[in-house]
Amino acid sequence: ATEYRAAQLAKLSDGGIISFLQSVGETSPQELIVTNPDDYQKIYSFLHRQFRVKLVDHQSFLPEDFAQHVATSVPAAWVLTAENDSTGEGSAGRKLATRGRIVAEYLPGQGGRLLLMNFSGATIAPPVLASAENGIELAAAAVKKESGTLTAQLFWHATAPPGTNFTVFTQLLSADGQYFAGHDGPPANGGNATAGWDENALVFDPHAIELPADLPPGDYRLVVGMYDASGTRLPFFAPDGTPFADGAIPAQTIHLP
Repeated sequence: ATEYRAAQLAKLSDGGIISFLQSVGETSPQELIVTNPDDYQKIYSFLHRQFRVKLVDHQSFLPEDFAQHVATSVPAAWVLTAENDSTGEGSAGRKLATRGRIVAEYLPGQGGRLLLMNFSGATIAPPVLASAENGIELAAAAVKKESGTLTAQLFWHATAPPGTNFTVFTQLLSADGQYFAGHDGPPANGGNATAGWDENALVFDPHAIELPADLPPGDYRLVVGMYDASGTRLPFFAPDGTPFADGAIPAQTIHLP
């Protein structure tokens, strides 16, 4: 069943959005408002256990009473809008935006728009594991273990266009820092170079790490980061401003094999 769901997810054009929300679901708002019926049908089965998924057909222009209900009963929510729905006159995204504040915006490149919205006076922080001064953020990270392979699933977010190409590195380290395996390559296997990222781009970036056959059992750290054409690593910082040593972001701790 797990393999079947993974195969179905891989076929979806918005599979990156689903994987991203699955990765941040435990530490982010649990409300997910979808404005397009087609999107709702695609994502509901994958996300309804983590989120309270509500459908609002954008063609009905989000009735005022529903918008008011959301703004008064939900402190924060994810809002997935259809193409142009968040900016069109009378659209669902526009009506919600007038009742709350957009904390973060994510453009996954499939024509939609994912918003993190705050409808309360409380502080709502977007998901960020690390950020660089050029606007690149590591918003989330997950791992998938298969026979002989560990896939690092990275979700990069650009708060500003980077304007420069970077290579991503992923490394599997032992508790004492010994290198055992890794994979370097441009984002999305070369399909989404950082120089072309627009503001608010959300980039799904998987890296398959081949595990050594003689890998000793134990706990390992997955660290990730970026470097430029000269090999210089991009400095990354934790949400509290603390720099990560040598630009290596501690993304996950995994027990292997």
